[in-house]
Amino acid sequence: MSDIVEVEEEEIDHDCTSNIVCPYCGYEDEDSYEHYEEGETNLDCKDCGRNFNLSVGVSYYFSSNRISCEEENEEHEWTDHFFRKEEESKEKELIILLECRKCKHNEIEEVSKEEWLQRRSDFNEKV
Repeated sequence: MSDIVEVEEEEIDHDCTSNIVCPYCGYEDEDSYEHYEEGETNLDCKDCGRNFNLSVGVSYYFSSNRISCEEENEEHEWTDHFFRKEEESKEKELIILLECRKCKHNEIEEVSKEEWLQRRSDFNEKV
């Protein structure tokens, strides 16, 4: 009677990969882009020659970004945000953050105390 020896096979990562991987020998096909059609087909491995089933899934993602007013040749619609920034020298720097309501572009203006107070007062009257 002969002894049966169990041989462990190295696990091959072939599921949901970025390139086609042969499930038998592990060969990775760098030309996987040739098989972009979604669905199933049978392929022969370019390395070991064995036939295997290939399932191709295509996924989509979408990114959207605002178009700036400059790109649209439009004027910004500014809104003001008022800040007092205190430096180590204990002098307060008065800042107005201008933010466009349409494209969210922003700019920072450093202003005098008088201008800051006047613009803040004008802003509060509008609101």
